Amino acid sequence: MDLSNQASYLRDSCGLGGVVCNVGGENYLNSDDEWSQFVKGVRSVRENNLRVWIYDETGYPSLSAGGGVLQGHPDFESLEMVYDKGSTPLFYKRPSYEFTHACNNFFEARRYPNPLDPRATGRFINLTHEAYLEHLGPELYGEVEAFFTDEPSLLAVNLGQLSEDVRNGVKVRDSIDTSKRPLAAIPWVEGLSEKYRAKYNEDLTPHLQSLFEGASPEDKEIRQKYWSLIGDIFAAAYHEPIQNWCNTTRLANQNNGPVSSGHGLREESLLMHVPLEGNKLQALAGLDIPGLDYLNSDPKSWTNIEEEFLGGWQAAVLPTSVAQLTGKRLVLCEMGDFLQTLSGEDPATLQEMQSSTAWQMAWGVTEFALYYRISYGEEFPFRSESTHKAYCDFVGRINSIVRDAKPEKATLLYYPIYDMQREYQPTASPADFKTQNEKVELIENSFNQLGISLSKAQIPFVLIDYLFLGKARITSKGTISIGANEYSSLAIPQGVILPPNIEVLVEKMKVNGIKVLEADHNQSVDELITGLSSLEKIVPERNEIAYGKFSRSGHDIHLLVNSGTEVYKGQLTVLQKGNWSVMDPQTGKIAQIKSTIINDRNALPVDLEPNQTLIFVSN
Repeated sequence: MDLSNQASYLRDSCGLGGVVCNVGGENYLNSDDEWSQFVKGVRSVRENNLRVWIYDETGYPSLSAGGGVLQGHPDFESLEMVYDKGSTPLFYKRPSYEFTHACNNFFEARRYPNPLDPRATGRFINLTHEAYLEHLGPELYGEVEAFFTDEPSLLAVNLGQLSEDVRNGVKVRDSIDTSKRPLAAIPWVEGLSEKYRAKYNEDLTPHLQSLFEGASPEDKEIRQKYWSLIGDIFAAAYHEPIQNWCNTTRLANQNNGPVSSGHGLREESLLMHVPLEGNKLQALAGLDIPGLDYLNSDPKSWTNIEEEFLGGWQAAVLPTSVAQLTGKRLVLCEMGDFLQTLSGEDPATLQEMQSSTAWQMAWGVTEFALYYRISYGEEFPFRSESTHKAYCDFVGRINSIVRDAKPEKATLLYYPIYDMQREYQPTASPADFKTQNEKVELIENSFNQLGISLSKAQIPFVLIDYLFLGKARITSKGTISIGANEYSSLAIPQGVILPPNIEVLVEKMKVNGIKVLEADHNQSVDELITGLSSLEKIVPERNEIAYGKFSRSGHDIHLLVNSGTEVYKGQLTVLQKGNWSVMDPQTGKIAQIKSTIINDRNALPVDLEPNQTLIFVSN
């Protein structure tokens, strides 16, 4: 099949709206033949009116340029500072590779450049982004929408090992030193001590031990300062240079060309946000189109926080929150059923694919890069080109209504990264609650319970950390103003210690009539959030219904997704009375209904089959 036929096949038979692509070949970025084929492919895709994104790496994590960044520049490799008890010296630097994500991922074991070193990022841009511009030429390059960066991270943390059967199938580019000892480690870059002194007017060296252990207020203050600085450096050394290069190049190309997009590692674990990025909200804010990956097509997974990787509420809410806080709308998800097929289950059905995508769209995700296999042939005949097309049509119908609409969210949930930065202590063994003090588990559990309870109660919310909250303004209307949005309530997890300026701000909120809900052990989270009950909600309550409200051109839009296994019959109370359109994105059918009065409220009838999605739009 030639390139034009491939593109039309993806568009017409499979329903796809675009491709995420990169130059291929064994000689990544250095083969004229591969570049020629890539350019022809992009041109063919655009001639068939498909959108184009560029994946900025071969495999993952991004920043390696297929190993090219470190070729001739070994000093650009990731560094860690380790704590070697009983040795002299106690603290020393070494390359960060063994026991890290760099040698323990599904693609390839290869040494990794330092995302805290702007020299490494500069070389990555030179080898990757500038090469795409050169080979595509300004006109074709200008038709690309985004560069997608995949799971760049600070390496100095043990995430645990892949299973042996998976590891045996992973290519090893750079040999792994089996004699190297696992030690507690923190990310490092040359000049970090000087940056610490410049920011805090004190020397870090006498306090290195506090970065690894200690429970005194002084120890925790040192840790928080260090990880806050790491968050600053990561943003300034990695995300900002890429974003700035994209924007500068766009301006020079008549405002045409890709913006920056991507996602980080381990969205599902608050604890991991510290060693992997310093502050995940801060890292995501450095992307023009923040994103996530969600390779789980169990529609109920967002309701579950008991097992690893099943806390999907957090994965989706992080980038959608950043978009809301920074005045953006587009959010991308790498979507698939990898967790199902990896565990030996059948691939997801069409209904499961649709429902697993729609709950994210209800919360604000707009773009989807698909890791769904298009066809399984006779093995699983329910997954074919027609399935793929029906799925893509479904996503397109929803986006035709909500992609250009404004998400309406009135509640803020405090993202306690400040406390995690204070409490996190590096460990030689895989990092989890067992390696941390009890407060870490208390805070993360409370944060998770608040997030999932708000989600199950159909209360749309935005995560906010101490940095964004510090920019907030209390209005005369008794709301919290951040950017172009206003919020009427703030929920705070149990066990947190607010920075002094945020503590003052929260007290002012209370004085001005803003609802501040502070979790504690005296009442359940579900009891706590009853104070946030909205005039717009489903009656009776059902935990498996994902909900999002949007506004567009004077119309109220409500998106409901039944992630459960039982039919839901009830009412949706709404503010606007009169005529409404009810849209079924699975069939494309539109019905007209009229609100009724129930208990002095305008109400619409809701009848949702398992895995069904409905959109209600005021006329």
